[in-house]
Amino acid sequence: MKDALLAARGLAVQVGTVTVCRGLELALAPGQCWALLGRNGAGKTTLLHTLAGLRPARAGDIRLAGRPLEALPRREAARRLGLLPQAFDDPFPGTVLEAALSGRHPHLGLWEWEGAEDVARARQALARVGLAGFEGRDVRTLSGGERRRLGLATVLVQDPAVLLLDEPASHLDPRHRHRVLELVGALCREDNRAALVSLHEPELAWRHCTHALVLLGNGETAAGPREQVLTDEVLTRCYDYPVRRLEASGEVWFREG
Repeated sequence: MKDALLAARGLAVQVGTVTVCRGLELALAPGQCWALLGRNGAGKTTLLHTLAGLRPARAGDIRLAGRPLEALPRREAARRLGLLPQAFDDPFPGTVLEAALSGRHPHLGLWEWEGAEDVARARQALARVGLAGFEGRDVRTLSGGERRRLGLATVLVQDPAVLLLDEPASHLDPRHRHRVLELVGALCREDNRAALVSLHEPELAWRHCTHALVLLGNGETAAGPREQVLTDEVLTRCYDYPVRRLEASGEVWFREG
């Protein structure tokens, strides 16, 4: 865990009567893109929020860039770690560009306004998620998929080394789903970032991620390189339903039932 951008040691997370994980050892290193898989209600969102410092762990230690997460000022932590939440609430009017620019707030002083470089970063991020030309749109007029992509763009504008993404592919059509996940993988590989991405489909995890963390229930987990973790046994335990990994001619897919 020495070189990890984000690390958890002996982590225990509880939500209500659900034990999300117990004794979890996790290290997100530069260049790694991790999938987070688990059945509905397993606690994927709760775990992401705990790793982001938004809720306390029951036990264990979380370190961001080698330093205890709870000891870091929130602004400094936000420069290093970005969270894409599962849902957004936009009750007030605002443009897509203004929403994306909010990702620069951790980098600005108390009374400092966004400058030309910040606006350029926001426009570039919007283009990378396929929202070029949407800058003047009211965020309340966006579709669910467009709002997901705007959320990811805002995290990109934040420019963190660690990305915690809660279902970034939800509400997206196949083209945008793969485009978004390819972008996340490229950010990890090319910029030495690390990501933990909550997903529902093992196929997406295999295609776009290097590692996987699977919540098995009752606090048990499986974590490691995707080839070792995304197995018939682990996935069948995870979903309490038969899942088989099939391979032929260099292709991998998963069959249910």
